[in-house]
Amino acid sequence: MKPLELQSERYGALGNLASEGVKNQLGRPRLDQLTVLIRESVQNSWDAHDPTSPEIQFDLRVEIAGASVLRVLKDEVFLHEPENLGMGARLTEIAEDPNDVAPFHMVIISDRQTSGLGGPTRADVLEHDGDEPHDFVDFLRNIGQPPDKNHGGGTFGYGKAALYAVSRQSIILTWTQCRYKGRTQKRLFVTGLGPGYTILEGEGRGRYTGRHWWGEYRDGLAEPLLNKRAERVANALGLPSFEPGVNGTTIAILDADFGLNRTAKEATSIMMEALLWNFWPKMIQNPSGSPAIQFTVSLNGETQPLPELRATHPISGFADAYAFLKAKRSGQAATTFGTYQEVWCRRPKVLLGWLALTRGRVAGNPLRPTKGTGAFHSESSHHVALMRDAELVVRYLEGPALQAGNYEYSGVFITHRDVDRSFAAAEPPTHDDWVVQNMRDKRDRRLVNVALREIQTAMDEYASPTGERKSGGEAMPLGQVASLLGTLLTGMPGTGAEVQPGKRSKAKKVKRAKVQKSGPVIEDNSEELPWASSANETKGLNLAAGGDFPEINWSEPAGEGLSGEGGGMQRPPFLDRMNRQQTSPANQRQYLFESDDRA
Repeated sequence: MKPLELQSERYGALGNLASEGVKNQLGRPRLDQLTVLIRESVQNSWDAHDPTSPEIQFDLRVEIAGASVLRVLKDEVFLHEPENLGMGARLTEIAEDPNDVAPFHMVIISDRQTSGLGGPTRADVLEHDGDEPHDFVDFLRNIGQPPDKNHGGGTFGYGKAALYAVSRQSIILTWTQCRYKGRTQKRLFVTGLGPGYTILEGEGRGRYTGRHWWGEYRDGLAEPLLNKRAERVANALGLPSFEPGVNGTTIAILDADFGLNRTAKEATSIMMEALLWNFWPKMIQNPSGSPAIQFTVSLNGETQPLPELRATHPISGFADAYAFLKAKRSGQAATTFGTYQEVWCRRPKVLLGWLALTRGRVAGNPLRPTKGTGAFHSESSHHVALMRDAELVVRYLEGPALQAGNYEYSGVFITHRDVDRSFAAAEPPTHDDWVVQNMRDKRDRRLVNVALREIQTAMDEYASPTGERKSGGEAMPLGQVASLLGTLLTGMPGTGAEVQPGKRSKAKKVKRAKVQKSGPVIEDNSEELPWASSANETKGLNLAAGGDFPEINWSEPAGEGLSGEGGGMQRPPFLDRMNRQQTSPANQRQYLFESDDRA
């Protein structure tokens, strides 16, 4: 097998971006490097999904490279390398004494039913066909390319640096199948980001950026291996193959460093947590009966099953809120209770997105998140999962907790596709927040700021509704009690004698809860925005005050209906059944991961 040829980038007269600058584009993320890796990888896979397929496959493999793989890497892939990169020395060290050095781990990330990395393989090629993508050069040659995917979750701009950051030598191998100029094409390319260096004498005299490409020379440029030759190398390295007509991409992170002296098992556990916290919307079954993304994880060849969403607290609460929002938007009957509203900006009048909030009982054994996985760290959920149109979790926005310690709420906010670009502009390279302070476009800044403020207001009012018992002893109106009971019994919201949703109560305004310091900074625009209309809100059981209903005395079974003075109200049997179901052992959540790096 002919060895791969190396091309290293020299500084040009106009200047270049050094490899260290590429690796530093992510800054210092608040998330763990493995979480950033998973977020960027899944986002890029989803952006490349085939719209004709109802789902994509995403496979994560963590394994130790065997002797035959190491031999191919040493003799065929990295026979030529810069002296300061270190891959050749590392492979030689393992070959001489494999039992006395750290294992050579590979993290292999694959997607299928996606477009693959198509388009030209040279960045200076101008395609006459405007529909031809430039995914290959945007991912493996260009830096900071603006996204060309409408309503995508991630980009090939700077986040791809997360892949190199997990490799000890900052080297990745890319193996892809795509369509190019009407034909299926397989491509294999190796890229690295090493330290910059200078050669003072000889043919290679010059200053080098530290960026490297391994492939085969065509027209004076290192290009990817193609088709049969690419397939031979991929097979020799044990990379996943491609089924006929099924495109996609596999990225092998070579000599992975998991950080913090973690074992491969601990690293796999953290990446599984990151999948769960950040991509649970894609694990929910769609109308076709399959999830949008079929995730599989393996460690050294053994499958690592992901937990069931409905049995994982607090993720199950967010899944309920997501299902409630989808049902309300489509006009279908909801299977749970909660509130739903459209979130608007008044000036300019723009629909920003949709918000749903649902309540539930706090589980006895919630999932305890590991630091840096994108999760929140509190005993109960009082958060909203923020998403753009791609429906990938950006972050969890915290609100005030319910006053009843054994109840919690979960929410979902999804942006309208017409303003998706405005919210994308508020995201850092890691796509894990909406930051309004440094946004240049005034209109975009205003839209994002108003959305954050309205979501926070909705959580404040949901946690401390105006209908709860006041300090002077005023009880909930009887009409509102009847309406709430009607909602529970029939599943339809009643109106009764209560204050109608969509109209502001004249009661004393509830004091706003302070936003956590680590969350987004929300400007005060002193603008009152329209609330949800009555048609958009379903009232559920109000348990925020710590009891079932204020001022209701459940009587013994004797008696019927509402009694007069000194009487009570018969406790409906369904409440007892609900309580037994919520506290049954089947509904108690168990810890799912055994990593010791706990928050």
